[in-house]
Amino acid sequence: MECCPTELWLKIAGLACTDGGRTGCALSLVSREMRALVGPVRFTSISLTTEEQLHAFSALLSSPGTDSSPTIRHLLVYLETQAEHGSDLDTSSIDSALCHVLSVAAPTVVTLAVHGIRFDLIPPRLPFPSLHDLSIDSTDYSTSLTSPHFTTTRRLHIVRRTFPPHPDFWPDLTRFTPLLTHLRLSCVARDGSVPRFLRILLDVPVLAPSGPMGATDAYAPGSEHARRAAETAARLPALRRVAVQPLLMRVRGMCGTPRIAHGRMLVALDAVARACAEGRGTGTLCVLPGSPSYRVDEARADWVNAVGGGDGAWRAVGAKCGAAE
Repeated sequence: MECCPTELWLKIAGLACTDGGRTGCALSLVSREMRALVGPVRFTSISLTTEEQLHAFSALLSSPGTDSSPTIRHLLVYLETQAEHGSDLDTSSIDSALCHVLSVAAPTVVTLAVHGIRFDLIPPRLPFPSLHDLSIDSTDYSTSLTSPHFTTTRRLHIVRRTFPPHPDFWPDLTRFTPLLTHLRLSCVARDGSVPRFLRILLDVPVLAPSGPMGATDAYAPGSEHARRAAETAARLPALRRVAVQPLLMRVRGMCGTPRIAHGRMLVALDAVARACAEGRGTGTLCVLPGSPSYRVDEARADWVNAVGGGDGAWRAVGAKCGAAE
């Protein structure tokens, strides 16, 4: 170490500490000198995918030997067990640990993914001044957007967990993420309001019904719904790139009404996407192949890609519909 300038070591460590925390921990164990050297970049990227990791990292941030204001630029928290069991678990200690970690990370985090855990329980006035990419769950599209934390966020990915959708989802976006340029909605099911609003947002003309599932994708002209949707869309002037990944639903055992509603939503989404591709709109809509869930391996792969400068949750969009930028 004596033969290499400290600045060069710090540069090397900064490039190495982007794998979710393993390299930073390993380097810290080499020697006291190395631990002190990597301290400023040790927590550049942190991946927490078990309750034990979340609790341990929360405790580490409170330990006397840890910088009181560490730089955390990329953070992933995905608790698969909680995502599977939901309200059946006692989550008070988990929620407390998450709030602590997010409170420490908030000033510097740029890429944040939180899944399988109640993200909406964070302190109500906690700002995220550097946050660019956000990926979260929402039980009703809207519960995770309960206060103005995300005024710098450009790309938002929301994974649906329950139905039906929250009626204030689109207005909430204008209040809490006003600078959005990219929006991805995953696991969307039986929600006709999505293609209807996207038609207005992306300035796509009213489309005629088509096929056996055909149903109008537009709000009734002059209706209150149409007026409110137009006002809401006008407050999202930069949002012109949207991706929707429908929920891959089990047909067996599914009664007719939900199946028909889901089919109509798919037809309407495809129609809006085709119109955008043909230039009959001012943005793009990419309809991704259906998926039954957004799994921890997908979330981590997207997050690692974003940490490395890639498109993250938008990788699939680029592969199917062209560049996400």
